[in-house]
Amino acid sequence: MGLLSKPPNVTLLVGSPSAGKSLLIYGIIHHLHSSMPADYSDLIGTENRNLRNEITEQIAQGKWPARTSGATASEIGFCLGRKEYRFFDFGGEYLMAASPVTRGFDVSEIRTDVIIDFKATSGSKELKLDRRQLKNILFLIPPKNIGGTMRYGQESFVGLEPQMKLISELVLRTGGNPADYYSKEVLRYKKLAKKVRVHAIFTQNSLVKDENYKFYKNLLATLSPELNALVVQTKGEVIPVNVYDSSDLIPFNEAPGELNLYNIERLSESLGLKK
Repeated sequence: MGLLSKPPNVTLLVGSPSAGKSLLIYGIIHHLHSSMPADYSDLIGTENRNLRNEITEQIAQGKWPARTSGATASEIGFCLGRKEYRFFDFGGEYLMAASPVTRGFDVSEIRTDVIIDFKATSGSKELKLDRRQLKNILFLIPPKNIGGTMRYGQESFVGLEPQMKLISELVLRTGGNPADYYSKEVLRYKKLAKKVRVHAIFTQNSLVKDENYKFYKNLLATLSPELNALVVQTKGEVIPVNVYDSSDLIPFNEAPGELNLYNIERLSESLGLKK
């Protein structure tokens, strides 16, 4: 038996395009690599080096960091000591296809499959999600330009109802008799699903001035009562974070910026990232 005999601890990231999923993962591995140099190591076969290469190059060019390689999905993996952690970032179109919001007959692969095939690839590698390994779900909420000001609002949730449906089915937080809606194979792992924690992550926080935690909890309850309920029911957290500052706090500007890992340490601790 190898040293890494336990299954990996998996985190799934969901959110709208440009919500900052890749940048957030970059911030997390940057923090862990610098704060735990004796324990951190990349997993071979994951996208860590491509991610670091692309984000670092864009920061050096003074651009707002984002994935530009055309990758449809990403798997980031690393070890802290002997513990293995993986982060999955599937494209929004793949998540919507797995559990679409439709009128009339409701279909969902999430309620029938233990190993979920989103038909997504990272390069030539097919990425599948084993729900038995899932420990955390990060729902990213980005600020939007609303009336000329970067702030959080209903615009931050536009088009995300399919993803909300998906995560509620992943953690089996839906009403009615589960036996009427979920397969026997999925219900076999009901206890594991109930342990998955859903976190609401307000991204690009340097663009928003208010940093009061109570403010964010109240804001989430106002903007998305459903996501707020999932966070409460799964004992997740509401965390405002930041990874990168542009020079004048305006995204997509051409001036150079710098890393600003606000609350990344707290988020890492909440995800149980330790050796």
